[in-house]
Amino acid sequence: MLNARNRLHLDESGTFLVIFALLLAIIAGFAGFAIDYSNAVNQRQKFQSIADGVVLDAASSQGSLSHRISVAQVALNAALANEPQARSIQATVTGDPTSGKVQASIAVHVKGYLTPIVGIDGFDIAVKAGASSQSSGRTLDVAMCIDATGSMQFIIDGVVNNALGFYDNLNASFAAKGLPTFDLIRVRPIIFRDFGGNYRYNAANGWVVDKFPNGWQARPPFIYTNYGDDEPLRAPAGFFNLPADSNPFDGFVQPEVANGGGDYTESGLECLNEAMNSPWLRVGDPITTPAGAATASSVISVIGIWTDENAHPPSWPLSLANPNYPPANVMPRDFAGLTAKWNDPNVIPQEHKLLVHFYPNGVPPSGVAPTDPSSGWYPIRSWNGYMRGGTLTDGVSNMIDRIADAVATLPSNNSARLTN
Repeated sequence: MLNARNRLHLDESGTFLVIFALLLAIIAGFAGFAIDYSNAVNQRQKFQSIADGVVLDAASSQGSLSHRISVAQVALNAALANEPQARSIQATVTGDPTSGKVQASIAVHVKGYLTPIVGIDGFDIAVKAGASSQSSGRTLDVAMCIDATGSMQFIIDGVVNNALGFYDNLNASFAAKGLPTFDLIRVRPIIFRDFGGNYRYNAANGWVVDKFPNGWQARPPFIYTNYGDDEPLRAPAGFFNLPADSNPFDGFVQPEVANGGGDYTESGLECLNEAMNSPWLRVGDPITTPAGAATASSVISVIGIWTDENAHPPSWPLSLANPNYPPANVMPRDFAGLTAKWNDPNVIPQEHKLLVHFYPNGVPPSGVAPTDPSSGWYPIRSWNGYMRGGTLTDGVSNMIDRIADAVATLPSNNSARLTN
């Protein structure tokens, strides 16, 4: 009897061990599943971050949609190259030609370390990301310094010819280059001549006097009582909002007739200073676009200069003699002051600024080219954002395309947003 009871006890112990082993395997399987699942969740977050980053970079970059897709695919492949599961990853980038949206998808099988205990090889992960350009509120500000001295009528005519179609034609030029268009374009034309120095005027008897031999002169009292060129600088108070203000923009420039000058060197730096003083838009400012009220999401600030001649340096004595010359707190008296204004974020937004200079090839009549160290234009050539936009002739006859070309040189300047 004792032996039988002992055998029964042994049999019960063996059953308990089998049950314990099975429970231990189940517990280990659940624990392994939890550990591997947590790892899969972390892997999914990592792949989602990769996809988000790639499409955001693509949507924010310049270039056509096909170019941005190609660049994004290369970036996606590079980001996944060192992943342990790379051999089982499928990663593609596509684009929507209607919306410009860039989309990335990643599919990968993540092998489990412990789940095979319960017959689960691993987990399938699929992530998607899309990003489109933040177009609402994309704004371009252009302050135009226009030389209106005697030989410059063709510049005035060029601005007039482009005024009414400026918004549509400029956006069409951007689109043709595969670049994002603007919801709002603002222009501020500034007409400049000369505060001091020689000038030309129409005498009462019809004769035209081109120069005085002794430099700056007052107009004879029987003609006018003001000094220097008649209206050496003319500017609207602010920008014209396009396309709504196309007619006022045209109306401001249309009556202008080239006159004045005569001594070659003009008050171009004074015009540049006035352009810097413009009421520039900032990111976050409320704006009104053709689609309605919006907020400026990105702003590009451009100053364009069209001239065929040298510029008087700051503190030119004959300019200072003009009682209408801007005071020192408005117009700096040296290049250091002008440079400081150009680099001051409180004066002009610094994120995406350009100074585009159009001037003739070769040496102008004065014998002093902007590339000559004696030129008043010479110091600004070292400014951050300065570029030559091309010849004066090309800058007038192809004004819209040359402005678009200049803006296209900027690095990524349109924000983007993730979408589903």
